[in-house]
Amino acid sequence: MEDARMVRQLIASRQMLRLSLIGIVLVAVVGAVLDLRDPERGPYDFHWERIQNQGFLVVGTDPTLPPFSIHTEDGPIGLEPDIAREIGQRLGLEVRFLLLGYDGTYDSLLNPPNGTDMVISTLRPDPFRTGSVRYTTAYFDAGHVLVSLENDQTLAELQGKTLAVEFASEGDIAARRVENLKIQRYFTAEEAMDAVLAGEADAALVDRVSAFQYTAHHQNLGLAAQTSVPDPYAIAIRRSDWRLHRAIDDALLAMQADGTLDALIQKWVASPPTVP
Repeated sequence: MEDARMVRQLIASRQMLRLSLIGIVLVAVVGAVLDLRDPERGPYDFHWERIQNQGFLVVGTDPTLPPFSIHTEDGPIGLEPDIAREIGQRLGLEVRFLLLGYDGTYDSLLNPPNGTDMVISTLRPDPFRTGSVRYTTAYFDAGHVLVSLENDQTLAELQGKTLAVEFASEGDIAARRVENLKIQRYFTAEEAMDAVLAGEADAALVDRVSAFQYTAHHQNLGLAAQTSVPDPYAIAIRRSDWRLHRAIDDALLAMQADGTLDALIQKWVASPPTVP
């Protein structure tokens, strides 16, 4: 009986030792995992550390989309390259551009290490890509906006009035949904805004790029504060690069707050310089 009891005690002691060792291992593993996590967002971002160590950011852009991105012998210029350079400056990183065709934008992003860290190329947030890509705050809304002598109207306020639109545009489609609205269609956005100046229409609903450029030379016309048909452009970043995404998004928000982004839009979209 005494021997059997001693055997049972020995077995129990070994089980306790085994459980203790397992507990120690689990604590070590959990601690290691927690060390690789940011207290706010998630897993340690090794790619962010690589970017910090190398000191530069690889930015993809399609330089065939003026005024957003334009090819020159000295490198791309335009709204998007300037936004990228400003972000790089705020992050303390050199910006190196990789010129892309539109079809290669996402491929370059999702095939590291020889691809891009971010892509800024008139990309619209695509809900079907959010499993592999994060999008930033929009840096520009290219949607359709009301242009009129009253500056800040909404489509609903135009009931019973005349609206000029570009034929078969998104603005044309949106206007058809408004009751009691007379729609006049023109071949170009410029012709639609001419109709407002001529008193043939109370407002025009045109794309925001055309509206910026036209009203820069016709200052008695103004744009509504918000687009009636939004079309936001955002920067794309690999979904796993959450630290980089946060840093870029914070930089964009700061640029919006301090007026830098508006100044760049005015420079490149409202009054684009002549490019040789």
